[in-house]
Parts: sequence; C-alpha cells; structure tokens
Amino acid sequence: MLAAYREGNTPDPRLEAMALARLRQLAAHEVGHTLGLVHNYVASTQDRASVMDYPHPRIDWSRSGPDFEAAYATGIGGWDKRAIVYGYQPVPTGVSGQIALQEILAETEAMGLAFLTDADARPAGSAHPHTHLWDNGTDASEELTRLLELRERALADFGAAQIPPGAPMATLEEVLVPLYYMHRYQVEAAAKVIGGVAYT
Repeated sequence: MLAAYREGNTPDPRLEAMALARLRQLAAHEVGHTLGLVHNYVASTQDRASVMDYPHPRIDWSRSGPDFEAAYATGIGGWDKRAIVYGYQPVPTGVSGQIALQEILAETEAMGLAFLTDADARPAGSAHPHTHLWDNGTDASEELTRLLELRERALADFGAAQIPPGAPMATLEEVLVPLYYMHRYQVEAAAKVIGGVAYT
C-alpha cells in the first residue's frame, strides 16, 4: 500500500512505525491471555473495546497517501478493563461473591460492552453480524465500502517503489497479494449482516 522505497534504499519510516504498533497490540493481546482473558471478537465493532480481538489495521487516506496513524489502537480497551475487574477485583467483606460478580456483569452490559468469542466467530457457519476476525467498524458494509475505496486508491498507486531498488520485480507479488485481498475479511463480515443472526 505504501510506496516505501520511492526515495531510494531507505524505507519510509511509517513501515517500521506501523510494525511496532502491531507488535505493541500483539504484546497486549498475549499478556491478556496470560491473565486469563480469551478472544472477544465483537470488540472491533465497539470502538476497539478489547485487545483480545484480532484487529485489521485501520488505514485512512490523506492528501499524502496512506495514513497509518490509527492503524492499531494503543492501550487496553474498555472490555479488557471490565474483564480484569471481574476476574481480579477482591469481593468486599460481607458481600456474596456471586452477587458482586453479577453486579460487575450488569455494569459492563450497561456500558454497552459485549463479549462473543471463538465459538461465535471462527466456525465457517458462524452467523453473528458483529463477530468476526480481522474486521473493523460498527457497520460492516460501510467499512467494506471504505476498504474497497482505499484498496482502489492503493492499487492505482502501486508500482516498483513498493520494493527496494534492485530487488527482483517478482517480489512485487509479496506486496501485491495482501493489498489485493485486503478486503477479504470485511467481505465475510458484511455477508453476516445480510444472512446473520444476532444474539447475546
């Protein structure tokens, strides 16, 4: 997507910045697993409410080309914080643990935070319209339209500057394939909006 070598052998610094942002997000995700959190694949539709989702990079297009500033969220999300409260907050003396946990769940639900995991998203027949892997946005079809427009712009700008000078032209394939198919997961998400079944 980025003509990273337009200026010569030194790659555009945005490549490294985006890679590091992804690694930070991934590290937070894996720490979440260490703390006992499981995947929450509805979080991408709730303003990135959890690092336990599988995020597709949020890329925009500005006058200077692709904008990676918001590619990955920073910090942990609202659902992550609530899950830690649920799992680790001490129960006050004299309060039933079950009641305390029910109150945490009710508060979390009142905040509009939902939880749907692997069984709701991974199977080929999974049908929840908000639970997907590698997607973005509150409206899957709008995000698909946005991604297709972004893809069209990026493909129009695609060329030899995507690879280092002197690299075999065949290596353009390594950059082209992810760009060409960048919308594939959002297509699945949009399909569930048409034929899906919402549940909590």
